[in-house]
Amino acid sequence: MTDSGQYGRSVLTLEAWRVRVLEHVVLLADEAFQRRAWFYEGPEMSSPEQDYAALFDVALFDEFVEMPANLLTLDQRRAGQRLCRLLDEFFEPVRGEFAQAEEVIEDPRWYEIRRAAKQFVESMKN
Repeated sequence: MTDSGQYGRSVLTLEAWRVRVLEHVVLLADEAFQRRAWFYEGPEMSSPEQDYAALFDVALFDEFVEMPANLLTLDQRRAGQRLCRLLDEFFEPVRGEFAQAEEVIEDPRWYEIRRAAKQFVESMKN
């Protein structure tokens, strides 16, 4: 049990949650990181599914974007909602299967996801 009294959830301040979300979204926007981590070309190790799970299961991105108390501007919320939608549309057909990193990295939809992630990060700087 965590400090919040709920199982599996820890207490984060809004600012710490925001930082956690941005850390994960920045990685989604970073093609160089993905090439290093997904193809074992650097010290990082990851996969498309791990990055997706980290964003939604660890950072709780969808909840962050929809939470009224998060003080997002309308543009920030829309950028976050768009990124959520693009990711869900991309991963929905492969749920329960592993998406092949070689296919994901070159998929035009993944380029659009990276672009949407960059837009969300930029919107959060305002």
